[in-house]
Formats: sequence, C-alpha cells, structure tokens
Amino acid sequence: MMSLLSMVLPENAQGKLKETYDMFPEEIGVPEPLLVMSASPGLACEVQGSLIRYYSDHPNLGWNLMAYIRYLAAVEFDYTYCNDFNFNLLIAWGLSEDEAAALVNNPESAKLDEKDKAMFLFVVSALRSPDDVSARDLEPLRELGWTDSDIYNALFHGASLSGLGMMHRAFGK
Repeated sequence: MMSLLSMVLPENAQGKLKETYDMFPEEIGVPEPLLVMSASPGLACEVQGSLIRYYSDHPNLGWNLMAYIRYLAAVEFDYTYCNDFNFNLLIAWGLSEDEAAALVNNPESAKLDEKDKAMFLFVVSALRSPDDVSARDLEPLRELGWTDSDIYNALFHGASLSGLGMMHRAFGK
C-alpha cells in the first residue's frame, strides 16, 4: 500500500500507536485507512483508536450490525476500501456474495433480527436522505428498545465513513 504521507507500519509502531494497531486480529490486519492516519499519531490513537474501542465495547450495537452499516455507508460514500472490507466481512460471517451485493438495492434483505434490522434500515435511510428524517422515524426504534444514544451512535458510525473515505482517497494511493 502506498500513501502520499509518511505512514507508520505495524512492525514499526510503538507506544499508543502499537496499542491501537494491536486491537486488530492478525488475520484481519491493520486497515489501510488507519495506516494512512498514522501520519497523525494523535488522530490515529486518541480519536480513531478511541472510536474503535468505543464501538467494540458498545453494549447495544453489535459487530454484525455495525458491519452492515459500514458496508452500506461505504457504498453510499463511494469508499471502495471500506466497501470491499465490509463486503468480505459479511461473507465471512455467513452471507453469500449475492446476498451481500443485494443489500445495496434491497437493504430490507439484511439477515438481522428485527431490532437490528430496524436500526440498519433507519441508518441507510438517514444516510441517503438526511433531510427527510423526522420524529416518526425514531419512535419505532425506541419501541424496539433503542435509546436515543444508540440511534445517534449508529448513524454517526455510518456517517463518519464519509470523511474517512475522503481522507483515504486523497492520501492513500
């Protein structure tokens, strides 16, 4: 992987950056966007590392739901790296390639339980048409047990890929 900026590769990482990199299992490796972000160790560790830890430990938003959200957000924001990464993650977790690809045009086909599917569909809708979100979109989520914090966190997770994708496309060549 090339970058227009100096990167710290995993084998050279030390201190907090090494701790941040070590959050990723060897079989996954450190994602390219985080390697590019290592040009600013403070952002890589203090901001992105904290976000990764926050979502990893989130009591209500599970890994599967978050991968679905990242996949559709990456498609929406034309963020190829994250699109491919999460597509492959969904397949590793049991979806066929056809099922994962179908999500782009038919998010309702998500293989999630009722509660997670409702959140996923809300996030996809909000990412595609943020100006159309209204109070009536939130009530069904609350009725399923989602808190306002959960709702905000789920949409933030998807929306944040817009900026990360732009940064990766600009510097990660």
